[in-house]
Amino acid sequence: MTSYPRHIPTAGGTPVHPSLLPKVGGPAPSHYPIANLHRQHVDLEEPGPDPERRILAHDDVARWLHSEAFVRLLAFVQAASHASVGKTCTGARSELEEAGDEAHPAIRTLLALLDTLDRWIDETPPEPQRARFGNKAFRTWMERLNTELPALVDPFPSVARLDLIAYLSDSFGNATRLDYGSGHELAFVCFLTCLDVVRFFADDDLSYVAVVVFARYLEVVRRIQETYTLEPAGSHGVWGLDDFQFVSYYWGSAQLIDHEHLTPRCITKKDVVSHFARDYMYLACIDFIYKMKQGPFFEHSPMLYDISGVPLWSKVNSGLLKMYIAEVLSKFPIVQHMKFGELLPFRPVDALTV
Repeated sequence: MTSYPRHIPTAGGTPVHPSLLPKVGGPAPSHYPIANLHRQHVDLEEPGPDPERRILAHDDVARWLHSEAFVRLLAFVQAASHASVGKTCTGARSELEEAGDEAHPAIRTLLALLDTLDRWIDETPPEPQRARFGNKAFRTWMERLNTELPALVDPFPSVARLDLIAYLSDSFGNATRLDYGSGHELAFVCFLTCLDVVRFFADDDLSYVAVVVFARYLEVVRRIQETYTLEPAGSHGVWGLDDFQFVSYYWGSAQLIDHEHLTPRCITKKDVVSHFARDYMYLACIDFIYKMKQGPFFEHSPMLYDISGVPLWSKVNSGLLKMYIAEVLSKFPIVQHMKFGELLPFRPVDALTV
């Protein structure tokens, strides 16, 4: 058995090898041995302070990767991935409908929120303009979001209110730059993580978080991207597998683990991708790329094409998690916009004692 020092990073009592985390003040490593972390929960009697930015310089990235917030987020992301194995989006939605209106209230509350935001797109049509990208009507949509945020989070635990408002406001794009990217996707993952930390989800809800709730979120942001012609955040989506998303590929690859017929190479077959896009998030993302981009797939999406050569979805899944840490969570241009409060605290994780 591996021996650990007494004061080490932990996640719900599970040791995390110190090599998982960089030295504070040092550069972020490009590869991590990934431990299976346990989800963390806290019991708060009242809300903490307003979340605020803490990653203000490149050296702060290493502190973030050594924080309680990082471990809580990573633990939740991994847990949702494990719960998604073998699940289809359509099958999970059918299960939810058959279970009745009283079952899984947390999932239904989140879907109602996303349905409201989706309806707002219909109520905020794009404005006539000459510019090809970045329709200014998105600013109107975002203004409505920020105005109604307090009411939108009313159905959720009050102790998480300030944190939920902070993350939800950043989850759908930037009204100034008229763009969307993996940093906004990260904000929504933070939103879901905060709900998990305060025990909003029942034990049997987790299998629906990715394949139902996040899949619905993906539909909404796709509509936003298309309706308001948002540009990719960063340098043409350099921080993502495609122009906009990353987590959807990680959770989507989990759905396909041990699939009897579909292998990673199936993404090169456009008809297969289109047929199964409603069932699997990974293929829904590929289908969106086929609709939005012209030319050979290996030319406009070389990284995804290379990944299609991996023989097993389990290998794709584990590799994407390492890549997510290295190429998204460790990148200053993305994480500098993150905010930290009581539910995702910037405190060093090694302050915890085993």
